[in-house]
Amino acid sequence: MAPKSEKSFDKRTIGRYITKGQVSQKDYDAYLKALPDEEANGEWVKLDLVDAEITDDSIDEDSTDEENETY
Repeated sequence: MAPKSEKSFDKRTIGRYITKGQVSQKDYDAYLKALPDEEANGEWVKLDLVDAEITDDSIDEDSTDEENETY
C-alpha cells in the first residue's frame, strides 16, 4: 500500500508502518535518498551546559547514542 503523505515516513512512526506493511523498506529507503541535502542551511550553535543545567548524569543511560548526539 502506498503511503498517503510524507507523514507516513516520520522517523517516530516509520518502524510501525513498515511492520504493518503500510510502507515498504524499499519505499522508505528511496524516500530518504531523495531528500535534499540541507547541510548548507545549518548553523552551529554553542550551548553552555552550566546555563542549561545539563550534566552527564542527566542524560538517560538507556537512550541510544543517536539520541544523545550533539550537533
